[in-house]
Amino acid sequence: MNRNPLLPVGEYPLEWRLADGSSVSGILALAGAQNVTGMAYDLPAEPPSADVAAKTNSYWTVWEPSEKPYGAVRGELRNNLDAALPGAYVSHQAPGQSVLFAELAVVGPRLRENTELIFDEITFQADGLTELSGVAPLKDYNVPLRLVDDAPYGAAWNDASTREWTSPDGDRVRMHYLASFAPPQGYKLSFTTAPVITVSGRPQPIDEWMSTYIRPCAELAGFATNRPQAITFVSVKREGAGAASVYGREVTQQRFDAELSRPGTMPTLVHCGPGGLSLPDLVSRWSFMKEEYPVFLDYLASIPVEGLPITARFTALMASLESFHTIKYGAGPVSRNVFSREKNRAMREIRNSCDVSKESYAWLRRWGNFFGTYELRERLSALNEGLPQVLRDLVDASTDPIPRLLSDVVKEPQDIWQIAGKARNNLAHGNTPQTSEQLTFLTRLGNTIAVGHALSLLEAPADPFVTAIKRGDWRLE
Repeated sequence: MNRNPLLPVGEYPLEWRLADGSSVSGILALAGAQNVTGMAYDLPAEPPSADVAAKTNSYWTVWEPSEKPYGAVRGELRNNLDAALPGAYVSHQAPGQSVLFAELAVVGPRLRENTELIFDEITFQADGLTELSGVAPLKDYNVPLRLVDDAPYGAAWNDASTREWTSPDGDRVRMHYLASFAPPQGYKLSFTTAPVITVSGRPQPIDEWMSTYIRPCAELAGFATNRPQAITFVSVKREGAGAASVYGREVTQQRFDAELSRPGTMPTLVHCGPGGLSLPDLVSRWSFMKEEYPVFLDYLASIPVEGLPITARFTALMASLESFHTIKYGAGPVSRNVFSREKNRAMREIRNSCDVSKESYAWLRRWGNFFGTYELRERLSALNEGLPQVLRDLVDASTDPIPRLLSDVVKEPQDIWQIAGKARNNLAHGNTPQTSEQLTFLTRLGNTIAVGHALSLLEAPADPFVTAIKRGDWRLE
């Protein structure tokens, strides 16, 4: 399997093949992490609308600006490779010039024979697969230490670096390394490996492969390493034909070789090596979380992303934890919900029907907001109690007694969870917000709870996470 794209990023002249059998010349533009675009010359355009036609001289040629779905578009390049855009859009910009664009494109040999654009095998790479694999590709290696002819060199391949599973749907899933070796040239020896995942099974369109395996594996790698991980390359096959390369906004084309972990990096939270978990099981459980807890999983996938303001991060965190608690444990006591609803109704009636002083109405609002804070406190406390004991002990040790940093949020707070609820309400209701340092502490605390529950849903042990916290790789305070 070639780890390099069939075509480097760039622009390529080609003939676009239209559905009616005709063809027009044009250009295909391929780039990393961008939509695929192309120019088509003399592409037939739809006639202008009746309103435009009524205002136009019948002797004129008019193209009304538009952007419409165009379906699958195919082309033939000058090097005899085929290109296909499975779901393209067309924009007629000027007479004789049209722009085609799509989220994905595939380029490879004999694609014209694949009339449905479905593929039965994919090979892809995402950043973080080395850590997610849990296995090094080499057992041992020797490099010359002396400049003599008989200096030993070589490497021993680790057979355990290739792992295979069968998914519940019957797909064959393989996590392995692609290797390349350059013969010695003088005293230079080159041996590199690249971690990839190969899946073969029933024929599917590219977008289904993306949603079933490729995106979940990239998100899992980001969760496991606590670093954003991108999809670097994708290739597809159909019925033994040659591999075709995939391009699009989700594929960076920045392929990488396996490297040793840097000293001080955080332990991988989940992995698929010996003693680890099955990759199909991880993908299945991650997909279940996405379906069952969509808000919670969206936040999990965003934890490694940097640059989001702490106020936005904290607000999103609280919403994701509330959503997770509601789906997992239920909405809570009906009596409190009914009381809260009736309280709001009564407050509106008081405000609209009589003259209530600003001070009295503000007191009523503070009194009513107590119940909202109390309910969130209960939810956060319940989520903390649901953590594995070894992880819960670390959380409790960092929050009892309550840190001095948070001493001014609530007077005589019951616990840290009441403080977190108050901080969320201050942001949500436009009150004076907490400082960045206070929100950072509470966000780290909430992130820990979120990751702890995610590990439980993935049926993964909490030990690597506990190790990361104790070593300071994952900051809890």
